[in-house]
Amino acid sequence: MQIKDPLILQPGELRHQVGFARASATQDASGQKLNTWTPYLATRAKIENLSGQQLFQAAEFTSQASWRITLRFPGSGVIDVGDRATFAAHTFVVQIVNNVLERNRVLQLTCVEIDGAS
Repeated sequence: MQIKDPLILQPGELRHQVGFARASATQDASGQKLNTWTPYLATRAKIENLSGQQLFQAAEFTSQASWRITLRFPGSGVIDVGDRATFAAHTFVVQIVNNVLERNRVLQLTCVEIDGAS
């Protein structure tokens, strides 16, 4: 049995085009704080569904799905907790940033899918 090296990503696995954005605060004409999402990175990645569940919150059912996004290391501090990742019609919030084996070769992001209007 061959053991897969966690630091090697096959190019065929990175078949999803993913964009990353970070919140930046601005003010409108009346001085109200507005959060806008500024894109800062577009790259190829592997996206896997980890789990999903239905929750009862605020007198209604909502669903929550956890996802793992795996990509080549884009540089230190580039992707942070709280950033958003988008793929097709999906929007994810980054919950955990894992630099695999601290070798600066592969990042694994654990994310929660959200409604794009949030």
